[in-house]
Amino acid sequence: MNYSPADILRQAIVNSGNASLASLSSDNEWPIFVGHMPDSPNDVLCVYDTSGNRNGRIMSTGENIDKPGFQLRVRADDYAEAYSKINEITTYLSTIKMNVVAISGTSYKIHSVTKIGTILSLGQETDSHRRCEFTMNGTLTLTAL
Repeated sequence: MNYSPADILRQAIVNSGNASLASLSSDNEWPIFVGHMPDSPNDVLCVYDTSGNRNGRIMSTGENIDKPGFQLRVRADDYAEAYSKINEITTYLSTIKMNVVAISGTSYKIHSVTKIGTILSLGQETDSHRRCEFTMNGTLTLTAL
């Protein structure tokens, strides 16, 4: 794969209209990043690559069946707004079924997204911003096309 699972999932979230690529966002949109959450803007999303699961191996081909892990993080000034946004995206992720996502001419199929646990509040940041953060963890089943 040319792109990480977090990159692929970010593109799926952008395609759904729930966020915008950071380079294209305006003040009233939720920019989404991969692998890092910048200090600004206040209302922001990020997808991280995390540990996934190995679900076995196809005996006839020897191919491993891996489900890469991800973490979605949402930050906002307002607690209710942050929770609402992560809930909105979590609800969208549960509807993914055989979605094709293209990034720079390379296509991937997200077969499904599996949520691990529930939405988790990280509370407020400890710095002077005191913004609220939530996370959600999951795994993907995906293939390159």
